[in-house]
Amino acid sequence: MTNQEFQTQDTVPICTCDHEDEINRRVKKEVDVLCQQLLEYNEKNFGKFMREITIEHENRVKANKKLRCEVEEKKIELQEAEKFLKYLKSRSIAEQWLFEPTH
Repeated sequence: MTNQEFQTQDTVPICTCDHEDEINRRVKKEVDVLCQQLLEYNEKNFGKFMREITIEHENRVKANKKLRCEVEEKKIELQEAEKFLKYLKSRSIAEQWLFEPTH
């Protein structure tokens, strides 16, 4: 083997390594570009849809809170009505007892 053949064999891996680094750099750059394009595509095509869903969800949450407040108010009204009925019932029983002919 001549000296030139040894030199050629030694330099090929170095060139291959540089070539692989260049390929990796290009692939990474292309992946970054594709990723950005995908993000833009998703925003363009799904952004409005997601905003609409978010608004609808927020509206439902507000309506749900309002209904919960109304339910709590009705519970309080019911408790007050039950107390009043209990009072009327006890009063009626007392009146019956007071006005019975046997007393």
